[in-house]
Amino acid sequence: MTLFIYIIIAWLLAGIFVMLPKRSDNLAYLFLFMILSIVNINIYYIRYEKFHLATYPETYLEYISLIIERSLNVPLFVLFFIYSFESVSSKKEKIGFFLFWITLFGVYDWLGTMLNVKIYLHWNSLFSILLYIFYINLAFLLKSWFNKRNWGAEK
Repeated sequence: MTLFIYIIIAWLLAGIFVMLPKRSDNLAYLFLFMILSIVNINIYYIRYEKFHLATYPETYLEYISLIIERSLNVPLFVLFFIYSFESVSSKKEKIGFFLFWITLFGVYDWLGTMLNVKIYLHWNSLFSILLYIFYINLAFLLKSWFNKRNWGAEK
């Protein structure tokens, strides 16, 4: 059941994101997805293997769910945030939008702990939310850097 939920979430996120009209070049989103996936995989490795702040799930289905979350769902959630944040104009709306998405990240992290995909030892959901904020800031930084380079423009 856990694997099914995570596959459905990944399928919905990827499917909706592909169908949305892009405000930036597809190459920019692909670049962001690739870098966020690499950073996320390394942070999970450090958190699970090096510092032992969390432990891997015991069943292989939950472990595959963790890999789907790490490699697909979290980077796609951050891309959705970046995509949606570009349409918000006023400062008050941006703050509300940011709080909504941080709450959504918290609910997603809570779902992972309730389904035993994430087993925290010396970690909690607040640290995960701070990590999501880091991912968002990294994505904004990378997107601005990519747009300055103008690699996606056709010549």
